[in-house]
Parts: sequence; C-alpha cells; structure tokens
Amino acid sequence: EKLPEKIDSLEKLIYLDMTGCYMMDRMAKRMSWLDNSEVLKGFVVSDATDDEKVCLLAELKHLKKLRKLSITIKCSTRIGKWKILYSRTKKA
Repeated sequence: EKLPEKIDSLEKLIYLDMTGCYMMDRMAKRMSWLDNSEVLKGFVVSDATDDEKVCLLAELKHLKKLRKLSITIKCSTRIGKWKILYSRTKKA
C-alpha cells in the first residue's frame, strides 16, 4: 500500500488517519506539502532510502496547523539504529 505521489493535490485535506494501513511502508514526499493538515495519524517513519520520494518526519515541521501527529515505525533493520530527532509541541 502507498499513498499517491501527488497527494498534495488534496490541498484542503485537514484530517488523515492511516492507522489501519499496516501494509504502508513509507509516506509520499509531497505529504509535507499538505499545509492545511491538522491531524496526521499513522505517519510511517521508515528506513526507505529514496529521499526524493519519501517524506521524512523532519519535513513536517513547517506544517503550522498540525496539532496532532502519531507515527508508526517500520524498518527492515534493527530498531536500535533509529534516532528520532524531531519533536514538536503546541501550547493550548
């Protein structure tokens, strides 16, 4: 399973829940262009190496309206290699 590469055409998308998409192994690069996103559930952090087609967690930092983000970690290598360097807090 994968999201369409041109997901950014859904400019008004506010809420996206991918928590039940267990076969999804990466996020489309243009996911970070969804400027109206407020909720992204099940964002997949993976060890995919194609940086031109994969949205990285750090690329979501400019989504100013984002208030809820949940992640799923998928990798084919040991989880110990992961360092999550991005954190975001929003004061109520």
